[in-house]
Amino acid sequence: MSFIFLIIGLFMLIYYGFLAIFAGHAIGVALVWLIAGIFFIALFVSSYTKRKGIRAFRFPLFMRVFVITSAVIVIALFAYAAVLVLGDVRQDDWNAEPEFVIVPGAALNGDSADVVLQARLDAAANYWRIHPDVIIIVSGGNARENRPSEAQVMRQTLLASGVPLQNIITETRSVSTEQNLRYSLEIIGQNAREGVLIITSDFHMFRSLRLAERLTDIPVYGYPVESPRWELPYYLVYEGLALFKGWMNGYLDDAAFLPSFS
Repeated sequence: MSFIFLIIGLFMLIYYGFLAIFAGHAIGVALVWLIAGIFFIALFVSSYTKRKGIRAFRFPLFMRVFVITSAVIVIALFAYAAVLVLGDVRQDDWNAEPEFVIVPGAALNGDSADVVLQARLDAAANYWRIHPDVIIIVSGGNARENRPSEAQVMRQTLLASGVPLQNIITETRSVSTEQNLRYSLEIIGQNAREGVLIITSDFHMFRSLRLAERLTDIPVYGYPVESPRWELPYYLVYEGLALFKGWMNGYLDDAAFLPSFS
């Protein structure tokens, strides 16, 4: 059993290293992997030294039982979140041609789009090439002093992809997914006769659609963009926490947590 703790701990620490070095996720949700990895290594040391009769620090039995039980509950909850999120990773089938596209912002890499955000913008530019009259709303505020907002970077990226300026609207007030959608839908008003298309990452689609459906009566469609597979565990943890936060804040109701595989 002790070596299982070691394997789990090493995996989490190595994964955290990949997140920090290759994806720039060194703080925030990524710290869950670092802290959990350190704790599982500590559990291994405690269990191994006890078995060998070595005098060293050991976690009391009740603490180990509590931690393992809590870990099982958390894993079960996030597994359910994964079912919800991955259950909606499909492009909606629709016959309408939405006049508006909403692209929620994501973390920047300096003053440029990172891999996840770039993939969303590439999909939006490709959609514009097929539907040249569509209006693309790029949404994301400025969380950094004296630096361009997410929406400004997104606009410049779309312009570089050939999308005309008159086809782009920037929304720079939002600092969360709920605000991305709320403020973008306020801009659209009742002008979307054929509905609104949300272009975002596959892991982000479930929450985005559920939030949008609570904010408007306009038909809302999803266009999920594939994200890097190796980052998916990180984003599932992120989305699990975000779903829980949305439920606690009243942005999502109980019905939003029913799986959908249609």
